[in-house]
Amino acid sequence: MNTLHVRLRDERIRIGMPQYSFAAIGGVKPNAQVKYESGRRLPRGDYLAAIASTGIDLLFILTGKRSVGLSQLVSHERVFIAAYRNIGGVDKQLMDHLLIRLNGFLDGSPEARKVALHNGVDAARMFNG
Repeated sequence: MNTLHVRLRDERIRIGMPQYSFAAIGGVKPNAQVKYESGRRLPRGDYLAAIASTGIDLLFILTGKRSVGLSQLVSHERVFIAAYRNIGGVDKQLMDHLLIRLNGFLDGSPEARKVALHNGVDAARMFNG
């Protein structure tokens, strides 16, 4: 079974860092790192926050699911995201409206309203025409 301690070890190895260096960055002694990677002890939150600075995939360590960063997107997706981040005001609201509709949120579901409200879109106006 691929558990937290196995994923922690795999991520450390993936970035090419020895246990003693990882331990130092995490603010623990090397024997604690050994215990984390063997499953004899669970790492604390402050340790995990500290090692996140190394470039490890913390989401993967905790859940087994890889996070998707900008570097993992294809080039046109990165261009779209950069453009989206640079627009504002009414243009951003229009883009939010378009994306929500294209994603099939035509029924005014609670999920769609949550996304719309989070993005500052007038949900009532958006779903009523």
